[in-house]
Order: sequence, then C-alpha cells, then structure tokens
Amino acid sequence: ANILSDVATLVNNYGSTTTDHYPVFTRYRFNNTVAPTVVSCTKTVSFCQSTSNTYTIPAFTASDDCDETITYTYTITGATSRSGNSGDASGTFNTGISVIDWTASDSWGNSVTCQTTVTVHTNPTVMIPDAFALPSGVLPNTVYLGYAPASSLTLQAVANGGTPGYSYSWTNGSTAMSTTVSPVNTTVYTVTVTDQNNCQDQ
Repeated sequence: ANILSDVATLVNNYGSTTTDHYPVFTRYRFNNTVAPTVVSCTKTVSFCQSTSNTYTIPAFTASDDCDETITYTYTITGATSRSGNSGDASGTFNTGISVIDWTASDSWGNSVTCQTTVTVHTNPTVMIPDAFALPSGVLPNTVYLGYAPASSLTLQAVANGGTPGYSYSWTNGSTAMSTTVSPVNTTVYTVTVTDQNNCQDQ
C-alpha cells in the first residue's frame, strides 16, 4: 500500500480545494491454488514389437487457468525404466507392460497427474517346413507334372510365439494352416500369420 502524496504538487492548494487527505493505492496478490487441467492423456496404448523398439506415444498436455507456462515431467516403470522433462515420452520401450506417470505443474507448485499404460506385444514367428510330394524318392518343395501321385504337395505353416489363436493368409488365397498346391510353373508361396493382438509375421 502506498500514500500518493505527490498529488499535492499537481493540484494548487490541494488541502483546501480537493480533500484533507491523500489518496491511497493498494495492490493485492492472491495465491493461485488451482491445479492445471488435463487436456489430453491416453490411458492405454499397445504396439506390436518393432525392429527398432521405438514407439510414438500420444502426448500428455494440460492447460492452466492463469495461462502460465506449464512444466511437464514423466517417469516410466515396469518393462521400461526411464524419465524425462516433457509431455512426450516417445522412444524406446521394451516388450511387456510399462507405466508412464505424467505430472504437469505450474509456477505456484500446483500439479495434476495422469497415467498411461504401454504394452508392447511380442510378434509371432512362422515358418514353412520343406514339403514332399511323396514319402520318399522326391525332392523337397517339388511337384512332378504328369505323375498324379506327386503332382501336388501340402504346405504347412508352423507358428509360434506371440499370443496364440493364429489366423493365416496364404498368397494363393487359402486361410487355413495348410494349403495344397499344384503349380505348373515355379511358384513362391508366402503365408502371413496374425495372432490375437493383431501382430504378424511372414
């Protein structure tokens, strides 16, 4: 609070013509006790394992009632362990379940928190073992045109890992675990296996 005595120099005979006291100027500062408000926080995200083990996480954002600058921090625990000073935790994650604990703070020390669970699924693996048109006397992955007993063979997809409950998609249109083929020219057959988490291998 200040007494503004300098008004006496601005008004002639201030005490007789204006008032018998000086004006008082007061200024008040109220503590901010309102925490920032979460604008965006994705609760759960999941990925299939990538070769780089690097993943993009949706950003955590918040707003402040006084339009102050917000400071962000995060800590990751679980399958992955690291921390940072931003609202973006994208980067390396190990397979398994990791939990991101976010915090948004204003300059008054008010803060709001949120949590994101990140799951990185392992991918299935698939192979096609050598197939034989007959039990003996033939080459692997070979059919013999004009010789009915050996003019076709059955390819079998063997899937492992990931989350079982696999589905199959062959390049010849088959969706079964195995497919019988009778090519008349050299042909490459490919199968894509998809597990219950929609993760794939080919």
